[in-house]
Amino acid sequence: MEKIHLELDNKGVVAMVNDERKNLSVVSQLMEEVKELLQSRQGFKVRWARRSANASTHRLAKEGVSIQMNKD
Repeated sequence: MEKIHLELDNKGVVAMVNDERKNLSVVSQLMEEVKELLQSRQGFKVRWARRSANASTHRLAKEGVSIQMNKD
């Protein structure tokens, strides 16, 4: 994978991931790991999208979780 374009419906998370400063919030360790992982790839982009624009992805993820739970 060369390019990663990630669309999230949470503006706060998008802002934290895109902020170049070190994150000092309660979730700082997780945010720094996410930023490090994304920065290790060329052409990563994280942007906000309305939840309605993300509906098909949400349905696919929900279906994937359902399938996984039925396997267990």
